[in-house]
Amino acid sequence: MAKYVTQAKIIMKDFTTCNVIHINRSGNKEADALSKMASTVWPHMGEEVRIETMAEPSVPPRQVNVT
Repeated sequence: MAKYVTQAKIIMKDFTTCNVIHINRSGNKEADALSKMASTVWPHMGEEVRIETMAEPSVPPRQVNVT
């Protein structure tokens, strides 16, 4: 993250005004999940994080009877 902060500070100098807002992990669960996945990648796997979105459930839904 330090490299990103350095780059952001350099770019921010080109703007007359700029606001930076910190968002906690709990407020951005999707990005937190991606960062965790990327940080656990082993060298032989490369540097890409691939996500598959399924249009249909992979298992049939369970029937629940309310009594």
